[in-house]
Amino acid sequence: MNLIDQVRGVFQASAQRKAADFAELVSILANGETIDPVEMAAQLEAVGKTPDELEAAIENKKRRSELAAVAFRLPAIHSEFAELKEAYNAELDRYHGLLAEHEQTVAPMANRAQALELEIKTAIRAAETLRATYRGPLLDQLAEVNHRQAALNSEIAGLQRTRDHVGSELHRAQIGNATPETLASYESTLAGCNAQIEQLSNELSDLDQRATQIVVAMLKP
Repeated sequence: MNLIDQVRGVFQASAQRKAADFAELVSILANGETIDPVEMAAQLEAVGKTPDELEAAIENKKRRSELAAVAFRLPAIHSEFAELKEAYNAELDRYHGLLAEHEQTVAPMANRAQALELEIKTAIRAAETLRATYRGPLLDQLAEVNHRQAALNSEIAGLQRTRDHVGSELHRAQIGNATPETLASYESTLAGCNAQIEQLSNELSDLDQRATQIVVAMLKP
């Protein structure tokens, strides 16, 4: 080996040593450790670097550390994803099985419900036709019942209006310090209205049942 090659080797070794020293300095500072400014300046001068180069190297080191932390998680992420996908597919298969079972149970019900709806409509049309084509004494009976129902509804409505009016008057009398006699009169009127409404409502309920019985009888062949 000639002299030039020897000198070249010395330069290379020195450059490698400086690069290693600089990398160590960058790692120390990137990890948050502190160094005396005078010592740091001396180290920079020894390795032939400037403060700007040191700052850039530190930022690059931190960024690469962040990227490495993310990249090194890849095997764990792959593993978790594979487990999750397997569990998801199993649950999806179970859901499809339950859905198929549900369809097998519900489909006959839905078909039967649809058929029943058609039967109901047919039965209603038949009942309407039977009632419309009925000719007999039950028509007069139904007319009498309907007439009485209308009269009762009208009478009940009138009593309800009277009751509401008397109730308002009673409230005003109560807050206006009316005499006991006046209050008793209003209360008596209210009680009478309620009693009549109840009596007429009972009669109306009986008439509703009677009307239903008549209509059913009219549907007979």
